[in-house]
Amino acid sequence: MFGGYFLKVFGILAGGNWTLADLDAGFKAWLLAADKQGFTDEAVMELLGAMFGHYCIVHLNMRWIKLSDADGTTLAVEGVDCEFRGFPFQTISKRITDSEYGFFVTVFALMASNSDEARLRLKPG
Repeated sequence: MFGGYFLKVFGILAGGNWTLADLDAGFKAWLLAADKQGFTDEAVMELLGAMFGHYCIVHLNMRWIKLSDADGTTLAVEGVDCEFRGFPFQTISKRITDSEYGFFVTVFALMASNSDEARLRLKPG
């Protein structure tokens, strides 16, 4: 997995058992690094966005969806049983632009809270 390789390159030796704290540490190390080791902003958004989205899917019972609006098309995650969404790629893209780190744990906690407060999704039929 390229995400695990990214973490290793930036000093996070989590193997396949990475945590949100590992994502935070790896992102911070990359963001502050003088040598980005060839990882572009776009690559980091895609790698860590996919990892964060997967984490949300596993821990918050979510699924990937494709959304389109006047601004374009993006991948997001939404609750399987509850009506709530998250935007893993935009979450990271915004932090790259703002040079902000230390957000994965906080954003996940907010999403977990949204999950707890969300309406149950109506089942078809």
